Amino acid sequence: MRRSAAAVGADGFKMLFISTLVILGSGSISLWLVLRRVLAVGRATPSQVESAATVLVPGVRLVQGKVGADFRLRLERALVLHGTGAEVLLLLGGVTGPGGVSEAARGADYLRARGVPAGALCLEERSRHTLENLRHARELLGSTAAVTIVSNRYHLARLGVMAEGLGLTHRLCAAEPHWHWSVPVIGRLLLEAFYVHWYLTGRHWARLVRDRASQARIS
Repeated sequence: MRRSAAAVGADGFKMLFISTLVILGSGSISLWLVLRRVLAVGRATPSQVESAATVLVPGVRLVQGKVGADFRLRLERALVLHGTGAEVLLLLGGVTGPGGVSEAARGADYLRARGVPAGALCLEERSRHTLENLRHARELLGSTAAVTIVSNRYHLARLGVMAEGLGLTHRLCAAEPHWHWSVPVIGRLLLEAFYVHWYLTGRHWARLVRDRASQARIS
């Protein structure tokens, strides 16, 4: 819990509070509008892209120190893109669970075992959440580099909104070939809508009140 609080920071909790007020004040309409966007992006994003020179793969919390189902889908899609010409696979994700192994390192182990050469892999092991994933990727690559971001369909809208806010030249690629409904997916959609609402509220509020500290945190 202490690590999670440190990752969010005081500004993050302030924006969480404001975001919650907006949801309550709108009778949850604002959250449902964001949910519609999350679903639309998840369903419309292709799983096949051309000319993906640099691919970003955000990590997922490891399951007992191993790659779980969602992370495996992302890595398998990155493997396909590597096979069709992607030169660099940038794996994102620090240590977010017990065991001391970063998400990026475990992802690299998985891809090397599938035949990807070490020279094609780049690791970013400091990130603790999605926004840090993208900020640290920007530090490594620069904001002008064109990147393809691979993730699960329920997660794509958040990545797209944050990448746009950070000024990253990007396109999205879905890990799964097609959208599919399940009870866990519905739960993830609701959670993603809440996260996107939190981020967008923070971004708009920081601009409205000219809060430079908050703007620096999310851009």
